[in-house]
Amino acid sequence: MDVLFILTGFIFASAIPFVHYDFLQAKGTIFYFIMLLFAILVIAYVILSISKFYISRLDYLKNTSIIFWNHKEKAPEKKSFKPFVFSLIIGLVAGITVYFNKLDILCCILLSIALALIVLGFWLMGIKRFYEKKAAMPDFVLSHNGMLYNEKPYIFNGYSKGISDIKRENNTLVFKLIKGKKVTDINLTIPEDKIEAVDEFLNDLTNHLNGVSDENQ
Repeated sequence: MDVLFILTGFIFASAIPFVHYDFLQAKGTIFYFIMLLFAILVIAYVILSISKFYISRLDYLKNTSIIFWNHKEKAPEKKSFKPFVFSLIIGLVAGITVYFNKLDILCCILLSIALALIVLGFWLMGIKRFYEKKAAMPDFVLSHNGMLYNEKPYIFNGYSKGISDIKRENNTLVFKLIKGKKVTDINLTIPEDKIEAVDEFLNDLTNHLNGVSDENQ
């Protein structure tokens, strides 16, 4: 579907020079397609770079993981309309902008639709890559400096993002997730085969904190 959106957007954009072929002629049309391909490459680079950034966070969490497991019950995936809304807004803004620069209404409509579809296609492609990477990872990952929880990667910075008051209560891992000024209480059921690993982590954490306290005294 993502490739289909991109190809459809390219077709709409390709129609623009033929509307004004009498003005552009052959050289102008060739130059237009060169600029069109360049613009598509720039859009792809920007959007897929953002996707690569979030994928790199998943790689980082995986490579530095301490404890991890899959939830017994996965929450149903939520369908987001953000890519569609954002792409529509980008297309409308572009169409309105060129309209006020004296481009005829037909070309404005074609450009608006083309840009919206191309942005949407690459955005969906980036999202697909991210979720393919995440699908190969456990649902919950706690690493030295981050966490994967509720399908979102968190990278801790020690002051505005992090966890505190972490402990095990029977078969439940209890901790607070700090994100800016917001503090969220999280309770996660620990699989039986992961309880020992959790206890080792909590013991190591306690020893580390005690060691730091001893040095400071």
